[in-house]
Amino acid sequence: MKRKHRGLTLLLFVLTLSMALAACAQKTLPEGFDQAKVTTQAKQVITQLTNKEYASVAAQFSPEMKAALDAQKLQTAVGPVIDKLGAFKEFKSETVGAGENPTIGKYAVAIINCVYANGNATYTISIDSAGKVCGLYVK
Repeated sequence: MKRKHRGLTLLLFVLTLSMALAACAQKTLPEGFDQAKVTTQAKQVITQLTNKEYASVAAQFSPEMKAALDAQKLQTAVGPVIDKLGAFKEFKSETVGAGENPTIGKYAVAIINCVYANGNATYTISIDSAGKVCGLYVK
């Protein structure tokens, strides 16, 4: 069981890291993306994760993410992190960038720092041109 959890966490990390690294190279959003919408959607995902609404988050996944991660696996991977953080306090800062992947195409990346009762968390959420979450990482 722990081995599956580690493998899933590693997969999420690799997917998100590859997108985040590509996003570092591009500062402006691709055509068709709106910074306010990307930020709002990313904050909504964070709020849903904080409220343990894993099925709602998984419903927003791109086909590639759905193939790798369902609501139960998301809960297993992210739930313990959310539990340790405690109560959500505020969104501290946000950065929006862009990336491109041969499989996904162009996408937006929102990096949002949050303050919780027991510490801080940085979320990296990637959103594809269809408005689907195609990358998710919390640290």
